[in-house]
Amino acid sequence: MAINITINAVDANRFVDRRSIIINNKMTRGVSNCSFTTKSYEGRVLTPIQGQEVIITEGVSPNIVRLFAGIIEDINRKDKSARLSVFDVSCIDYSLLANRRLVFENYTNQTVNAIIADINTKYLTGFTVTNVACPIVISTIRFDGQPVIECLKTLAEQVNFDWFIDFDRGIHFFERGVRLAPWNLTDTNDNYIYDSLEISQSLNEIRNHIFVRGKATGVVAPFIVQVSDAASITAFGRHDYLISDFGITSTAAATQLGNSMLAAYRDPPEEGSFRTLRAGLRTGQRITIHSALRGINRNYIIEQITLIPRGLNTFEYKINFKTQRTFGIAELFQNQKFTAESVNTSLETHINAPELDHRNLSITGIKLVDLSVTETKLADLAVATGKIRDDAITAAKVWRGGAVITLSAQIGTAVIQTAHIGTAQVVDAHIANLNADKINAGTIT
Repeated sequence: MAINITINAVDANRFVDRRSIIINNKMTRGVSNCSFTTKSYEGRVLTPIQGQEVIITEGVSPNIVRLFAGIIEDINRKDKSARLSVFDVSCIDYSLLANRRLVFENYTNQTVNAIIADINTKYLTGFTVTNVACPIVISTIRFDGQPVIECLKTLAEQVNFDWFIDFDRGIHFFERGVRLAPWNLTDTNDNYIYDSLEISQSLNEIRNHIFVRGKATGVVAPFIVQVSDAASITAFGRHDYLISDFGITSTAAATQLGNSMLAAYRDPPEEGSFRTLRAGLRTGQRITIHSALRGINRNYIIEQITLIPRGLNTFEYKINFKTQRTFGIAELFQNQKFTAESVNTSLETHINAPELDHRNLSITGIKLVDLSVTETKLADLAVATGKIRDDAITAAKVWRGGAVITLSAQIGTAVIQTAHIGTAQVVDAHIANLNADKINAGTIT
């Protein structure tokens, strides 16, 4: 099928070495990228420039499919002779444009759909949100100068959704596992190169004993709920995991979340890859691998697709996939609003608790300055843990029974209770109305 390439809206087919094209389509935790080589000869010159738009398509009208579209990020020029110049070009998808803008917004009691729509309206040009589908309500979330892409990542991790920006500048935000691949893999359907299928397991992400820490409304002390999976512990040993979110206000909701986490994480995760000559797969789709010979019958999520040229107009596709892990997050918060920023969470929780994964409802990514900090707690923790750096104390006070260090380390109305000059103690001494003409011959008046 015909492959066509334009650079800055100019036909670049004569200049691009088709065998050099590599396209990586990613989602959620990475951006798609593309690389290729162009050649310019005397009398036939096309010089790529950083910031220009690149579009690679397959097929003929009206069945044209975009394989990649984005912006030139890096260029390496090599002059082979006075008549021949070679350019190695690296491109990033339209995330590069979205990442140029920083978001300064506070959102309260709004759906993810509404939040993304508002960011798109205020900070982006030429992007669409038609494929954003997340009605989950966020109680409170603040973006304090994060790039647009980081905002999308944060939202996706908080609600366990996937997202990507397509090659028409469309933002996709959707629940994991709901998009189905157009075809699956079996032992006999010839949809993939048989000996290319590889699958591996890892114990690193097992979670079979879950602690969920929340706080009931109007109650000072938090509660902790524990759930575990005996079969998983017997098979793989105990793997503890802590979820701490004071937006969880009931033990019933905490138990439901813990059990949902167990269902998704009690078994070792699997990831793998295969190669195929068949087109049609997209990142984010759920694909089923059913192989009696390999003893596999499981669903996976396509995480990355790499296009490698085979000749001038065809590609081989390398598909990377990972275990589908959806644990009913939409159902869990259907009747309970999710708190992305818990303003009543103590600083001690974040300093002493182990690092958590955002997708598992933690708030470790919330900035220190966004949390409420009581005077006593900050002072105690600064002494006990040594984890409060000089640059981490802004408008907060360090309080120790009367001595106050305020903003910019200013000391006002200080009293020196025991003073010495050398070995002599100064008692009931005052320095008042002191200026230059009152200091002479070592006498202070």
